[in-house]
Amino acid sequence: MKRRVLYLMVSLGNAGPAAQVAHLATGLDRERYEALVCCCDAASPPAAPVLRRLRDHGVPVHRLEMRGPLDLRGLGRLVRLLHRERVDILHTRLPRANFYGKLAGRWARVPLVVSNISSMYSNHFRSLHGRIRGPLFRWLEETTAALSDVIVTNSDGVARDLAARRRAGRVPVLRIHNGVDSDRYKQARATGAATREELGIGSEHLVVGTVCRLVPLKHVDDLLRAAAVVRRDRPGLRLVVVGDGPQRAVLEAEAERLGLRGAARFLGERADIPELLAAMDVFVHPSESEGHPNAVLEAMASGLPVIAAAIPGVDELVRDGETGVLVPPGDPAELARAIGALLDRPDLAGELGLAGQALIARQFDVTTMVWRFEEVYEQYFPGRR
Repeated sequence: MKRRVLYLMVSLGNAGPAAQVAHLATGLDRERYEALVCCCDAASPPAAPVLRRLRDHGVPVHRLEMRGPLDLRGLGRLVRLLHRERVDILHTRLPRANFYGKLAGRWARVPLVVSNISSMYSNHFRSLHGRIRGPLFRWLEETTAALSDVIVTNSDGVARDLAARRRAGRVPVLRIHNGVDSDRYKQARATGAATREELGIGSEHLVVGTVCRLVPLKHVDDLLRAAAVVRRDRPGLRLVVVGDGPQRAVLEAEAERLGLRGAARFLGERADIPELLAAMDVFVHPSESEGHPNAVLEAMASGLPVIAAAIPGVDELVRDGETGVLVPPGDPAELARAIGALLDRPDLAGELGLAGQALIARQFDVTTMVWRFEEVYEQYFPGRR
């Protein structure tokens, strides 16, 4: 008899986490599992590609229609959904989904509750919820950690962060890295010239890019400052920023102030990430805190040389001088130096890109991730331990 797995997340508009859930929901062994997806919030336009993929694979999508993180009505709705759909395994991802999922899972007597923790506690809550609500939400998340049957982190750095806070009790803590469809990104490299033409960027230009949510944590402002420095000696530099968020207007104004008019392109949310990556020469990820960033996975799968801030989680992907370049976080001058060095050494950039691409195909392919989670479901389901 198939086991019914419900994936609970905050929103399909959270591009990276949504992609990971979609990989799982559509990649599970159909002979053993039946997948469902539920979002705390209503769907939003940026969610369309993931939503379409789920529907194309016949995965039902439910919504709790919660109005913000403290809408307790969502708890009752989730309990009723778990009962109605006879869910065997509840797999939650992101803090709000983890909190409500653990409570509802216990209330509804779901046999197995798996919680994914994919970012550093302190930085996540501080950056997204502020100095007052952030500590409260972190306390709620940590004090309910032991309600999970299994906790899965997406990097060793997050696992260490969780262990340091000593909130998991006796709950097993495992690490399963995020996965990426490496073939999809590798094949898209052939579209680079066409994508550049669409963007109005010539073959003579040097393209530096990033893909992220535009929030302070990501430090896109450091990238803008570094790009302005690099462009002084390389007027053909073009900067492509893919993603949206509350900081977009501020960052666009900063680009103007730094003299990057015409050189910096803010593209907003896009569904054609593989093709956009194919148009870049160097990928930069200056974020100050991550779990296991999907953007870096995707850039490396594309064969791009990656420059990233040296932080836990990222350093499990970008190995300095081997699969990319690591720089101190919050240091635009060092970031500029690294960008200039790779643009001036296309041979080195190519070697790093190919090494990173090989690493992703070998260790971080999506099929490996799905298989690892299926192992967890089998190992920890009641009666199988």
